[in-house]
Amino acid sequence: MDYNKTINLPKTEFPMRAGLPKREPEMLKRWENEDVYHQLLKKNEGKPLFNLHATLHKILTLPQVKLLL
Repeated sequence: MDYNKTINLPKTEFPMRAGLPKREPEMLKRWENEDVYHQLLKKNEGKPLFNLHATLHKILTLPQVKLLL
């Protein structure tokens, strides 16, 4: 049985499946052609650097995580 016809999903222009192995090389090439990395560096020039230090110990000691355990 084809269950796709039994589900009420919106009709969209974009693919419903990610297809990442196929699409990732295309995205990376586009980002490289558009020089996205250097544009972001220039946009954020002069702003303070942000480093995320999230170790497992720190994550597990967060109050909201303790409620889930």
